[in-house]
Amino acid sequence: MDLQVKKLGENKIIIAGAITFATAPRAQKLGCRFIAEAKQPVFDLKNVVVEDGSGVALLIEWVKFAKKKFGKTIEFINLPDQLLGMIKLGGLEQMLPIK
Repeated sequence: MDLQVKKLGENKIIIAGAITFATAPRAQKLGCRFIAEAKQPVFDLKNVVVEDGSGVALLIEWVKFAKKKFGKTIEFINLPDQLLGMIKLGGLEQMLPIK
């Protein structure tokens, strides 16, 4: 399953497809570009399929990038149960802005 990114308005982006170690670098670049452009970045992840730990690592990288480079807080919405489970298992709920 190929990774797809669709921008909705200036502050929301929908990520769809599999986030894997192979697709994460492309997703990171696209996400960072979106973070730079958006005033209040929101990532909708309802159509994401997580196949390994790269999805959690990617979210952490986006949070760090937004804060360090732009002083922005980003928000993640509609996380699939598998990704949410990985985040909770790792004790990362406080670090990742999930709604």
